[in-house]
Amino acid sequence: MKNFHLYRVIALCLLIFANVACVAQTRGDIKDPTKEQLQEFKDLADKRTEDLLLYIQQLSDKEIPLNLRKRSLNAALSLFEKTDTTTSEGKKTLYPTIQISSKTGPTRAIPVNEYLENLMDLKHFAKVKVTSYQVNYSTPFKKGPDGRYHSTSYYYQNFVGEYKDKKMVYRSKDRKAINVMVGQSYKNDTFIMSFGNITVEETESSISN
Repeated sequence: MKNFHLYRVIALCLLIFANVACVAQTRGDIKDPTKEQLQEFKDLADKRTEDLLLYIQQLSDKEIPLNLRKRSLNAALSLFEKTDTTTSEGKKTLYPTIQISSKTGPTRAIPVNEYLENLMDLKHFAKVKVTSYQVNYSTPFKKGPDGRYHSTSYYYQNFVGEYKDKKMVYRSKDRKAINVMVGQSYKNDTFIMSFGNITVEETESSISN
């Protein structure tokens, strides 16, 4: 068991350093990509969706050292579009939102950075397991009114949380949709992919013994 856990930690380190994506500011009215490039966009969207799911799994795993979970957090956030702004409180980075299902009320949306940070510190659960219960897929990219190319990437998340008293277990199954965008850098013609808002398309949850 210890060897298996060590393997997971090593695999996490390799994935983070290999797949961190730097999302820069992009512009609209981009140069039209070829059919081959559009297929490459779709393949990359599928891969990055899988990466995001793995980061979410690692963030919620309390058996993984905290420093590695923080690296997973940074790697996950690097997939998303972000906007730097200045408020009365100083400089602030704004992230897209993600809808989350709730055992007590309707679906609600929160900033994705807040969602991921919360996953690292679920105090009311002694143990959390996040898995994918179906193959992820994305739609073909199409040009939008903003001049960028857009796709929707779907993923299927199964969440199981064991409460600290070990008497009850919370379960939820969500089908979620990510707005995926491809634009071009202001500095050059490089295509840049980023994730936007995430919505819940389908959800079911329960609490049981």
